[in-house]
Amino acid sequence: MTKYLRKINNGIKKFCKKVVRELHPECIILYGSFSRRDFNERSDVDIIVISSKLPKTYLKRAEKLFSMVETLDPIEPFGFTPNEFVTMI
Repeated sequence: MTKYLRKINNGIKKFCKKVVRELHPECIILYGSFSRRDFNERSDVDIIVISSKLPKTYLKRAEKLFSMVETLDPIEPFGFTPNEFVTMI
């Protein structure tokens, strides 16, 4: 599992660096099985990006965020503006 974790951690770091560089997020949140540490090799990495610089529509946001994921990394990003996130919680 160590080799797998190294690969996942590298993918998360690359993704977060791209997000920070392009979207200047207020916050990046890891949630789901990786945050609870009950993941397995089929788990995806659930990440919320909170940024005022996200595209307005859901489809454009998804395209933007998924374009920052390396091809084989199992990262599932979701994006919200700060106001949307506050309203949601």
